[in-house]
Amino acid sequence: MTYYYGKETNSYGRNLTASDDTSYVRGGYLKLNRNTACAPFYDKPLAKVNFTSAERCLSQTGVTCAADTIDDQAFYWYDTPWDLNCKAGTDCDSGQFSPSFWTRKRLTDVSTQTLQSDGSYHDVDSWKLDHRWGMADIDYQLELDSIQHTGSSATTAITLPKVGFVYTQLENRLDKTGDGYAPFIKGPAVHRHRRVRRPDRRQLPAAACSWDALPTPETNTSRCFSTSAATATRPRTAVVQQIRHRLGDGHGPHRRSRRPGHHLPVPGRSRLRAGTTTH
Repeated sequence: MTYYYGKETNSYGRNLTASDDTSYVRGGYLKLNRNTACAPFYDKPLAKVNFTSAERCLSQTGVTCAADTIDDQAFYWYDTPWDLNCKAGTDCDSGQFSPSFWTRKRLTDVSTQTLQSDGSYHDVDSWKLDHRWGMADIDYQLELDSIQHTGSSATTAITLPKVGFVYTQLENRLDKTGDGYAPFIKGPAVHRHRRVRRPDRRQLPAAACSWDALPTPETNTSRCFSTSAATATRPRTAVVQQIRHRLGDGHGPHRRSRRPGHHLPVPGRSRLRAGTTTH
């Protein structure tokens, strides 16, 4: 496999000198994945995966999200720290004296293609990713709103209904009143996803950390662990324990899977393992 990336560059004031603007690669985004297993024998790869990206900005009235408008409308790139950008050939002043690493891009489409006998490429599958701005406490958070799959290997392409996502806000660190730190609330956990009408519900476990019963480091086997000795900061993670799937037509029994290592019988199937999909 060969991967191709697009570069995103920036500059910073080296040695705390604004006029010493120094260019570096601050980020990148995947553009193409080529199957080059037979590269010595073929000029073209047998298969390709194309990745399409767009600006981390969602169009609205008066906002086109065109790349050349970010200087005047940086506010609408809500989670992009454009104040850390320094153009080459300009002074990189306070706040731009060291490299920073971030991206302006979001993934919008993934498509697969195979090589045909006439040298052209034929579309096989594609996935369209839509986004929305959600809130993580008081901050904007770019969330995956839906994925739509299209199969193009047949004469007439078949597009499936969208799979949408709903998020649950959780504290990303163990908070304690008076510790001087925010709980760092984010919405990384997908609470459910739905196809057509019926949602798939995902059961999340209770918090693994409690200030009243912190584990001792030498015997700790839990998901509660300290990442900062100075502040005793403890991240909180959410692990899916159970997934309940309900059919879109409202008929038939629910399908349920438990956390890895637990299996449940499923009508029409011998076993359903956590992490597998049945249709």
